[in-house]
Amino acid sequence: MLLRPAARKGLSLLEVLVASTIFLVSVVAISQIVSMASDAALNVQYRTHCTLLAQSKMNEVIAGAQSLSGESDAAFDDDPDYSYSVTVEDAGVANLKNVTVKVGRDLPTGGRMEYSLSQMLLDPAVRGSTDSSGQTSEGATTGGSTTTPPTTGGTAAPSTGGSAATKTGTTTTGSK
Repeated sequence: MLLRPAARKGLSLLEVLVASTIFLVSVVAISQIVSMASDAALNVQYRTHCTLLAQSKMNEVIAGAQSLSGESDAAFDDDPDYSYSVTVEDAGVANLKNVTVKVGRDLPTGGRMEYSLSQMLLDPAVRGSTDSSGQTSEGATTGGSTTTPPTTGGTAAPSTGGSAATKTGTTTTGSK
């Protein structure tokens, strides 16, 4: 009678090591992807907050609650992590001003995110006067965000309220 070798049961040590290596490499890759997605989501949150704060500060300027004298690197009262600056330039027409609001925040990764919003408007102190200039306070609005270092992206959208507007956004993420 001829003896046959018994059928092999289980896995060899080499097969277990190869499977464990593949599993560990995939876990490391997935954790890196999750980390990058988390950083990107945080940057989007910061950019959105910068945009909202810049629009709010511009509305204060339009309403006359914020003077047209300009400010630089002032912190927001309700959120001191964000700072803003307001610059006002003459637009070449009497009482027409080009107002730029920049809102920025230092990022935890070491860079800085800034959003800039510009709009041409009549000086709120003279708006509604009996001057026969016929000007309105609405004008072109542009906005953009940047994060230091390099840039990517951009969008354009019409504004509501009867004036043409352009919003452009540029964003970069710092490396760890």
